[in-house]
Amino acid sequence: MENLTRAEIMDISRKMQDENKMYIRLVTFQELLTLGVTAIEVTYSGSGDSGDWSDLTLRFASDNEEENALIRPEAEAKLENKRSTIWMDSRYRADGWRYNLRLDEGTIRDIIVRVMIDGVSSSFGGWEIDDGSYGCATIHLKTGLINIEHTWRSISREHFGSVLFDDADLIERKNEIFGFVSKEDDSIEIDYSLELNEMNWSTTIPEDRREEADKKIEEIADLIRSRTPQRWASESWPILFITLNRDEETIKCVVEVNSENEMYDSAHFYFTDQEEEEEE
Repeated sequence: MENLTRAEIMDISRKMQDENKMYIRLVTFQELLTLGVTAIEVTYSGSGDSGDWSDLTLRFASDNEEENALIRPEAEAKLENKRSTIWMDSRYRADGWRYNLRLDEGTIRDIIVRVMIDGVSSSFGGWEIDDGSYGCATIHLKTGLINIEHTWRSISREHFGSVLFDDADLIERKNEIFGFVSKEDDSIEIDYSLELNEMNWSTTIPEDRREEADKKIEEIADLIRSRTPQRWASESWPILFITLNRDEETIKCVVEVNSENEMYDSAHFYFTDQEEEEEE
């Protein structure tokens, strides 16, 4: 099977994937329906050029949780049954690209999730890029219809201008921090993300003093927040850019505020291509 063209391998792979989807549609879904499962939900989330599914949940016809708990192990075991899949294996050699078949064995759960995520990518291109998005794809087992409830994230960032603070509590902590660093450090800048609870220092803090120094910055941040306009505190997860100068009795702070907005969207498609064509 070596030296097949890319198109030939993609055609073989597509046919096998179609066979797997048809088997799942006609066999696995019917078995699950018999057990009382009516739908499968797959949640997903992504941002910063990375995204993946997060959870797969079975939905039952009955609202009786005790009965469902007895059925769930048998139903979930159906999803762990193995199915072979063919993928394209591409390698570059001295005389050019070579394409071969690669046989993998995965679970029915894997195939279902892949179908769902492929559908999300087709319906909402770029869903995992930049601020990203999240959502839930639901397969209705009786009809094979997949509904996607999708939410785009949009994060706006706003900087509030430099503010100087000169009260005694803040200056006392500033002076203590300069006791942790080299005498050659006359100015220190710290970027403090309250959302991630992470600090980036412009200077090196000795390892045995780092925890204490971070604690002082947390105290400074708390004091700054308590003294800032109410609109700062009401916004979500600010980043503080703090500047400390050894010989100045002030602390300079710039605040970056992230406001998250969401936009809802939806789409639908069918689990198998045959059902998609029949709808059209």
